[in-house]
Amino acid sequence: MGIINFETPEGIAWTLCLVAAAIIVAPRLAELVRLPGLIGLILAGFVIGPHGLDLAESEQLDAIGEIGLLFLMFLAGLELDLNLFAEYRRAAVSFGLLTFTLPFTIAGIAAAALGYDTAAAILIGSIWASHTLVAYPALRKLDVVDNPAVATAVGATVITDTIALVVLAVVVGTETGEESGATLVLQIVAGLGLLTAVCFLALPWVTRILFEGIGQERELRFVWLLAAMTGAAALADSVGIEGIVGAFFAGIALNRLVPNRGALMDRTQFVAGAIFIPAFLISVGDLIEPSVIANWETIRLAAVFLAAVVIGKYSAAWLAGRAFHFSAAEVGAMFSLSVAQAAATLAATIVGYEAGILDKEFLNAAVVVVSLSLFIASVTVARFGPRLPATSAEGEAPGANVIVPIVSLETTRSLIGVAARIALSDGGVVRPVHVVHEGTTAAERKKIAATIEEAARAEGVDCEPIVRVDSSMEAGVRSAVRQYEGTMVLMEPYHTPTMRTILLGESSGGLATNLPVPVLVISPGGRDIERVVVALDEQDLSPERRQNVRVTIEMAQRLAGGRALLILSPKGDQPEDEAMPKGGAREASPGGRAAWASANAREGDFILLPGRTGEATLGAEARSILDAVPVALGVVSPAAGTSTDDYAPGQVVVGRSG
Repeated sequence: MGIINFETPEGIAWTLCLVAAAIIVAPRLAELVRLPGLIGLILAGFVIGPHGLDLAESEQLDAIGEIGLLFLMFLAGLELDLNLFAEYRRAAVSFGLLTFTLPFTIAGIAAAALGYDTAAAILIGSIWASHTLVAYPALRKLDVVDNPAVATAVGATVITDTIALVVLAVVVGTETGEESGATLVLQIVAGLGLLTAVCFLALPWVTRILFEGIGQERELRFVWLLAAMTGAAALADSVGIEGIVGAFFAGIALNRLVPNRGALMDRTQFVAGAIFIPAFLISVGDLIEPSVIANWETIRLAAVFLAAVVIGKYSAAWLAGRAFHFSAAEVGAMFSLSVAQAAATLAATIVGYEAGILDKEFLNAAVVVVSLSLFIASVTVARFGPRLPATSAEGEAPGANVIVPIVSLETTRSLIGVAARIALSDGGVVRPVHVVHEGTTAAERKKIAATIEEAARAEGVDCEPIVRVDSSMEAGVRSAVRQYEGTMVLMEPYHTPTMRTILLGESSGGLATNLPVPVLVISPGGRDIERVVVALDEQDLSPERRQNVRVTIEMAQRLAGGRALLILSPKGDQPEDEAMPKGGAREASPGGRAAWASANAREGDFILLPGRTGEATLGAEARSILDAVPVALGVVSPAAGTSTDDYAPGQVVVGRSG
């Protein structure tokens, strides 16, 4: 009898150890032989799986991989640029229908030609029409997920997978005799309606309340995201829809509340990308069975259906690219994202096999096609991904990365509240910055950061306070804008709070006229905005002023955040321009905007006035509004040396509340 009773390792701890080792080693070994890292993970799954060295239990690998698949779809929804998706929603819907219809038709005809009956042929067609975003993490690492073609392909995923799952439910239900086709369709439509209502109505509302209350702690916020993802997936499963659709819906629903550059997103991406998404790829490799792959019937079926997938998916990407003027690299990226078969494909295949509609040969061929499609996706994304332009701070929406210089700690919450409203409209992040002198101790800096963070959490904002040591506020803010790629600055006036000092003085005026990003200056009290009013005069209606008016309206829309927006002008209209933002009520002010404000402005209004080139102050009219009415007032003015024809760095919004 030995001193140590050694037994073969097993259990979840051993499986996790194997997964971790595979994640560390497999991609590096694959890259040494010029294979994509994704393929290395898949092959590692085969090696440690039951058809390789049989080191890990398939059930445990599958369970960890399922969580990884949910994370993959959840992150795709969280990271989707909703503004870009809204702009390209027509492309997403069109591509979704194309990338479903073409493979469905080709694979269905091929299945019928191979001797499968009508029900099996329809099911087989729908199986190869779906896709899984396996190549998405590679594009995320390249920072190209905001590309229009990528947004189009991601949006199309929910269309293809949902239709495929509807077809699966109808065919299986009809063939097994449990329900009629019409009844199954109604059940799925009702299930989708319930899932949509829970995800897009209840989930964001509950999340906001949680973030402003007990969910102010970072750990609890991450746990809540995990609960939202798995809960939506479980709800989808319970109503007969694949769980990945629920996870994707949950990600989209929480998209605005989890900014891409925020700390909460960083934590979510880290956990998902470090363990669970690679584990999903390893679990796919667990399905590879060499003896089955060597079978001639399996090879024949796999070759036919792989051709159907590749031809159908590429044709759809090419047609969509021609229709919406995507480049060759963008077409390749769309193909990379849509050709991969995994989640819905395997789920539908197993269900169809267990229902007796599909045979063992097709099941084995499906595993081969899934593996090869993942290889094709890996190779093509490695080729086309680097050719897509990376996301840049230049040209981003103002609210994407809002820098908030903190002058007075007493007004921190008010400023962050306004900044959060602007950032929310663009799915952006808020970065509070406090500049201290060199004599400030580490303990004092830590205390300042804690105070700012507490104020931000009270507003439901997840942010990382920045306490900088610099020679002046101006120098510190400029450095923060450069370092953190700020897209706008929101601040309060300080030192001498006059309009001339705000615009041209050595304090906030120096920042307002020299920073390479828009600046919003607003004094405490402008936080509780109920209505935003853009007040135009006769000069604002001239062609040379349209750019300033456009910038003013864009800022007003962000400040309104879904609340009342009023466009005020002498004639009740605004310049005719295709680039001019639409929306908001229209009202005439024939007596002038100052007279209108005296008679109609109310507490809770925020009035924005477009500035004029060469004018340094607000003017007597604006000052009269400030003196007569207890409202917040703003002016959008071009920076010195910039043209009003350009939406150039240095646009200034100046606000003051009575």
